[in-house]
Amino acid sequence: RETEDMTSHTMRLIWATAIAVLMIVALPTASACPYELPVWTVKVNDQPLMLEVAESPEARQCGLSRRTSLAPDQGMLFIFPRKMPVAFWMQDTGLALSIAFLDKTGRIVDIQTMASGQTNVLYQSPGPVSYAVEVNRDWFSRHQVNVGDIVDIPGRGQ
Repeated sequence: RETEDMTSHTMRLIWATAIAVLMIVALPTASACPYELPVWTVKVNDQPLMLEVAESPEARQCGLSRRTSLAPDQGMLFIFPRKMPVAFWMQDTGLALSIAFLDKTGRIVDIQTMASGQTNVLYQSPGPVSYAVEVNRDWFSRHQVNVGDIVDIPGRGQ
């Protein structure tokens, strides 16, 4: 009986170790998304803002996931293939962010504040939009940027 208990214990230990190793190997790395994105400098109320440009479906899906910091005047510009309703969530995002939803001319139609690590909250555009801009939380309010202001996007819809 003692040998049987030891064998059972050894097997449980082997399985537990194997599962732990698989979980560690299968976990995504803690680094930012692996896409090399172009960076554009845009202006909002004459305030320069450096934005990584997420235009592909993969880059848009990845977004600012797994970031742990963002320079004060940096963020991400999401370009959608057509004017459409969109929604964002904060899974794997360790930063509190603000998001502006823009029409095809770059006019801000809505600004929302997004809490870090929220996996059950969707931040939805108020209707079809062409762009979204994510920046550090409260960047828009600190720079007196409001709904109706224009994000000067180079070569786009002006």
